[in-house]
Amino acid sequence: PNEKLPDRTESPARLEAGSTTEVFPNPGEREAVLEMFPIEDSLGQWIILEHSRGDDETQAKNDILIELYTDAYRQRGIQAKHMHGGRTAEDKDKRKERYIKPTVGIGAARPDGSFQLGEPDDNAWDDFNTVDNLVDGRTPSARERRALEKVRRLYDAHGEKSSIADYPKLRGVSLDEFREIMRPLVEEFLDARHGKK
Repeated sequence: PNEKLPDRTESPARLEAGSTTEVFPNPGEREAVLEMFPIEDSLGQWIILEHSRGDDETQAKNDILIELYTDAYRQRGIQAKHMHGGRTAEDKDKRKERYIKPTVGIGAARPDGSFQLGEPDDNAWDDFNTVDNLVDGRTPSARERRALEKVRRLYDAHGEKSSIADYPKLRGVSLDEFREIMRPLVEEFLDARHGKK
């Protein structure tokens, strides 16, 4: 207990520079991401966090949102490509969630679904999360609000021209009913983000 501890070292002003979005390989059947923190200790700097897609109902509802977004972009003539999260509307191939790098004071984030807008150099994304809501059915819970705010802060930190929408999970609602409830909410988000069609 009387042993003198080493002096603290200050964290760098910014973590690794480079591309904002990274997708890590899938180690076997389980998906994981590596996050680097400015920690100097015997365990090193790399911490493995298991990646979770949510239960089957949540995955199915995310896939419906991806279909709704894909159709809405096509109708509006907006150049957007589904890149991360859920399954693609075209080939039903499962995509890993977009990994938005952490910065000093802001942890990493992984939106449930992500569409890249324009060209890759435009650094613009439309992201969405399905979230747990309060009893009014529309207001995200405090935990979900913090997660959404973190994503917005990361956009600013990385200079992204991006936006995130949140949609209620609506537990127990059939997939057909979920689709009909979400269709106007997706349109509402796209109207606010890209202008009315």
